Amino acid sequence: TRVRGSTADSKDHVVTSPCLKPRPLALLFTSACFDAFTVLTYFMSMEIIFVSFALALKRAGGVLLAVLGGRILFNEYVSLVAWASIMVMILGVVLIVTS
Repeated sequence: TRVRGSTADSKDHVVTSPCLKPRPLALLFTSACFDAFTVLTYFMSMEIIFVSFALALKRAGGVLLAVLGGRILFNEYVSLVAWASIMVMILGVVLIVTS
């Protein structure tokens, strides 16, 4: 996108978004593909299992994958409280599915 500059010489300036660089663009595309896969498998699972099971698995699985992805791909710090919260969520899913 070209934007008219406000400098005295009135040169055109090229404004580029950081999201249009190759690495962020690749990460956004990969994330969109995983999201599409998640939605498709969620809808396909509705034919096999109850909605409550599918929803619990989708939500807990999404949080777990987000935390693991942040830890593995971006070396993010995950606190002990966060891991404990994830374990409680997984226990809740197990209780829902086995009920």
